[in-house]
Amino acid sequence: MRLIQAFVRSASYERRFLQKNPWDLAMILWIPLATILLVWWIFSQTQITDLPIGVIDEDNGPVANTLTRYLDAHPNLEVASLYSSAARAEADRRHAAHADVRQPRELLHRARLPHAHPRHTHTRLTSSPA
Repeated sequence: MRLIQAFVRSASYERRFLQKNPWDLAMILWIPLATILLVWWIFSQTQITDLPIGVIDEDNGPVANTLTRYLDAHPNLEVASLYSSAARAEADRRHAAHADVRQPRELLHRARLPHAHPRHTHTRLTSSPA
């Protein structure tokens, strides 16, 4: 019983102290609450939208153009740069793309081969160096 009385006495002392010192109340209540809400707001959007990508189109055929249109139409991606070769993409280090999608030469021919290795039939997504 004595422990509970000590706790109640201490709590009432702290309440009176915080009523007299609003800055201390803000430090233990409002600032942590505001910080938690700010962090929640920053990370509340769980899905990335409009991620800028670069497309290296070495094929420049109808399938590659359709794939580029599909990538640009996707709600999470945005084609920021379009290059005709990997060398041109390397030369342009200033582009705002976070990743590059490489479409190899003869994309349609490679996609139709029944014995083609899977890594040759799909475009590869590589991250751009910072």
